Amino acid sequence: MMIYFITEQLDQKEPNILTMVKFNALLIISLEGQYLARFDAPITGWTHEMLCSTNMLFESAWTCCGVEAYLGNQWVGSSKV
Repeated sequence: MMIYFITEQLDQKEPNILTMVKFNALLIISLEGQYLARFDAPITGWTHEMLCSTNMLFESAWTCCGVEAYLGNQWVGSSKV
């Protein structure tokens, strides 16, 4: 199962959505709204690379339901992008 994170800033003209939320916990929520997991932010805050590396921690069972990823209240990715 893979979550596609939309936090990579490919161009300086794009907003960096991590700036305001990088110290928030990563929340994994099913597409039906069920809370599945929480991962606390690293001491230095989340980066795009760190978020992507969390994919190895996710349950394979989540593949069937699909999930959304949030840093606090900010949506940062989905398994169904």
